[in-house]
Amino acid sequence: MSRRQRPFSPIVEFEHSAFTPYLPTTKKTASYWVLGIIIAIFACRIGFGDRYEPEAVYVLGVSLAWVSFIAPMSIRALQQPSQPFQEWWLTFPLDRRTLVRAKLLASLRLNAHIAAAIWLIVTVHNFSAAVLTESPFHASLGRLWADAASYGLLFAAIVLLITCLATLAPIALHGWYRLLIFPYLVLWGFPMGNLGSLLQGEVQTDRWLQTPMVLLYACAGALLGWILYHVAIVGVAKVAMKGLASHEPGKALVHLHRPASAAQRTVRGRPTAAGFRSLFQLERSRHRSIAANKWLQLVRGILVLAIMVGGYFSLSNSEWIDMIRAILVIPSIFIITHMTLTYANDMGKRRLEWMLGFPYSRLKLAFSRLLAIWATTALWLGGALLAAAVGAGIRYIVNRPDSIGTSNSLYTAAYVLLLFTVYIIFGTLVSHVQYSTAKYPVLSAIGLPFMMLSYVAPMLFNQYVLPESLPTAGVSHSLWIGLGLFAVIGLPFALVLFVISTRGMAFSMLASQAKLARRSGVTK
Repeated sequence: MSRRQRPFSPIVEFEHSAFTPYLPTTKKTASYWVLGIIIAIFACRIGFGDRYEPEAVYVLGVSLAWVSFIAPMSIRALQQPSQPFQEWWLTFPLDRRTLVRAKLLASLRLNAHIAAAIWLIVTVHNFSAAVLTESPFHASLGRLWADAASYGLLFAAIVLLITCLATLAPIALHGWYRLLIFPYLVLWGFPMGNLGSLLQGEVQTDRWLQTPMVLLYACAGALLGWILYHVAIVGVAKVAMKGLASHEPGKALVHLHRPASAAQRTVRGRPTAAGFRSLFQLERSRHRSIAANKWLQLVRGILVLAIMVGGYFSLSNSEWIDMIRAILVIPSIFIITHMTLTYANDMGKRRLEWMLGFPYSRLKLAFSRLLAIWATTALWLGGALLAAAVGAGIRYIVNRPDSIGTSNSLYTAAYVLLLFTVYIIFGTLVSHVQYSTAKYPVLSAIGLPFMMLSYVAPMLFNQYVLPESLPTAGVSHSLWIGLGLFAVIGLPFALVLFVISTRGMAFSMLASQAKLARRSGVTK
């Protein structure tokens, strides 16, 4: 047994080395973690005070852990086929299950650190609320200790469950497994569903979120996580790693008579552009290629039908406003995440290095990509809203409801559309600040909090800006003023971050390549 485990531990340490710079392994990084935890505790004290039950704050922490685990781990897993050293990685004298297990265990270590930090922040907040205030929510120390123990076990179960679930993401890129993409996105945003109602006190926590039920959730999550752990190792090794090798047995290297794909035929039929327009068409061709995938077309067709049915049943009593909001929330988060994934993927494939050789400024290169994602977003969200409108139109013709809405409903719908439009523009601009980390650390320190905030902004909108009573109560003047200030101040600020950050694209790429070289042992 020991002989089999000897080569396994070094490969785990190798995979874990990718996360070591971000973990409290040195005095410098540990001081950053301690400072961040202290700031987060003070933020919780200011934001929550003694107005929320301890269980509600723990649920918020679990939800944030859920999202922070599933997004980065999924992106890292999906990037594996494009890593420049993946063929060298496959030459290790280890079977593929061992390689997948090593990556999974390294990710579990990272997520365990994050979960422990979030749990500590919430626990210290709840106990400090009990000491500093006289809130009835914190009257019993026994309740606080029971919550701390039970939710600690739940955090541990979530680490195992979500890390293993995120490891399965590459399987959704192969064959009929692509049908799992939509359920996977639903799971991505699952914890945010009733979070706003929970924090507003509309959900009672006296039973479902108390210690006995939380212990039951933790046991169920640990059992399901244990199953997914083994499924992930076997499934990723058998399915997701097929395309990593440059040549697979029984598969021809060159397809001389292979018919052109739908995306290739579409691109060939378009007139050749020049200048900045050629850059725009180049970026748009990537989105058309993804949209031409037959499995994604099937998923898109199912979504369109589902949206039409939702539009049909949501026409009465201003419920169609909630339908519009539901259409906008998840895609808006996905778009900003896609911007991060695209640049990281291009660095790994050295596509960014190829693009920087074009006779155009870095600002034009980045702006062409930005325009392409905006155009694609407008087309896809416009199509979804049109499908909802078609369903609502059928309902109006077949079975017209007694009440559709008031003039306030139209103003509310316009407000929701404008709010998410400004948010998408702001988020996609701010997402470029990650490329200024190496060259402009001060700018990065200013912009990264806004970038991280953009990932949870829709949740904050639903909680503070778009309450359930908004369709009937209407949009107040203060909300319109707030949206105007967001657009007038936020968009120019994001544009400045974008322009300056694009100057650090090449430097960030070189720093990333040097880091990979050091990991692979090419340089000392």
